[in-house]
Amino acid sequence: MAAVIAQSCRIGARLSRGCDRPAEDRQKRWGQGLPCGIVAEKNNSSGPVQAMKAVGSLVLALAVAACATVGPERVETDAANYSAAISRSERTNVLANIVALRYGEAPEFLELTQVVTSYSLEVDGRIGVGGSVGSGGGFPETLDVGTGSSFENAPTITYRPITGRDYLGSILLPVDEARVLASVPAGWPPDLVVGLLVKSMNGVSNGQAVGTARRAATPEFAELNRLFTSLTTSGALEIEVDLSSGGPRTVLFAENPELFSANTAAEMRRFREILRLSPSVRQFTIRKGRLPRQASEIAIQTRSVAGALSSIAAEIEVPADHITRGLTFPTVQRVSDTLPTVAVRTGPRPPRDAFAAIKRGGTWYWVEDTDFASKRVLSFISIMLSLVSRGDDSADPVLTISTR
Repeated sequence: MAAVIAQSCRIGARLSRGCDRPAEDRQKRWGQGLPCGIVAEKNNSSGPVQAMKAVGSLVLALAVAACATVGPERVETDAANYSAAISRSERTNVLANIVALRYGEAPEFLELTQVVTSYSLEVDGRIGVGGSVGSGGGFPETLDVGTGSSFENAPTITYRPITGRDYLGSILLPVDEARVLASVPAGWPPDLVVGLLVKSMNGVSNGQAVGTARRAATPEFAELNRLFTSLTTSGALEIEVDLSSGGPRTVLFAENPELFSANTAAEMRRFREILRLSPSVRQFTIRKGRLPRQASEIAIQTRSVAGALSSIAAEIEVPADHITRGLTFPTVQRVSDTLPTVAVRTGPRPPRDAFAAIKRGGTWYWVEDTDFASKRVLSFISIMLSLVSRGDDSADPVLTISTR
């Protein structure tokens, strides 16, 4: 995708010896033959011409400076603008796929691979003196000053559709459980990590909705998510990725509860009870599966990206006539408090400050900028897609800005 943005700037000025002041006043204040506001040495016959040239050069320099804006400031501004635009594009793409899933369409994702933009700036100027200079040092009749510039910005943005094996591994298959839990110490919100991506933990199941089918969460799952969030935030639970055994293993460390407050110690005991963990074991290996095979393991089943988006899509708002016409299924009522949700609004047009908005047919779908909870989920999904859509050998997006 490429676009060329052209901008031109032309500035001109014409100075004459006319002035509203009386001639006697001009001669008294400025010297014979000088225009109002221009000062020159009276005894130097070349003074008027030099003064006019000096004024012309000053005007020309100011005009060129006004037109020439390509430089470090432009690069810094455009880098920030491209970053903001990429962020908007990613969350809009997530919203578009949530809506597509609601209407029975396959999700399609684009991965940004490269942004290249170049600038071209051409500046020209002129100074012209008209009339004649008398022997008495009279001032030239006119001075023409002009400058012009042309500016061209040609950005090229490259997207790669996620297809084939990448689509299977990134979108349709469950997210690797090591990546899911390892994202928590990396700074991802624990409640969203577990709520969106964890299907079950040691047999304690999360809720799920696919189309009109829904499955309620195990009663303890909401409490489990709350405890996991609290304990990892306080440091009572530590998550590490161990590479010493030849392959990545995610290990959950339960710190000594005596090092923390009585409330944290009580939360740790309850966390072990829900997952049926031995009170004497402090190090647990995370494995894929529904149930652990030994006391030192925690079994986790994860969702796919498509599965997480499908659960959100089942609950979003759609026009009532779309349901009666058979365009989509009836809205599923809240499946479970354990599942994060996105409040999607519909109407003939979105508000100007919508956080994300897309149009499908004649209907707009958007997320309000004032809905922090929905914005948080949408942004988290964007980050999650960045994690799962790039393999270890994939290059990060490149932003190249050149000027000439």
